[in-house]
Amino acid sequence: MSEITTHFNVVLHDSPAEAPKYGEDVTMLRIERALVVGKGMESGAPSVDLQMTDAAGRKFLVMTTGSLLEMLGGAIAGKRQRDAAPAAGSAVPPSTGVH
Repeated sequence: MSEITTHFNVVLHDSPAEAPKYGEDVTMLRIERALVVGKGMESGAPSVDLQMTDAAGRKFLVMTTGSLLEMLGGAIAGKRQRDAAPAAGSAVPPSTGVH
């Protein structure tokens, strides 16, 4: 069995057009269950087991740290904030008079 995933790269894309197109050599997996295991790491921090299956019903497992998934959640939240912010140099909507 492989080791627990303790790091990975996060790449942000602005649209589906920028995201990679996956070919036939990539197997799509469905996450069936995520198990948060308290004190799953030697440090006492939680670990996360992602239980997955493919179209043929074969089972797969990714074990990672809770911190990595929190970091991923932070990246998603940051992307949402940047997407919602007005573009630099764009017109600012008039004030409503509410302060």
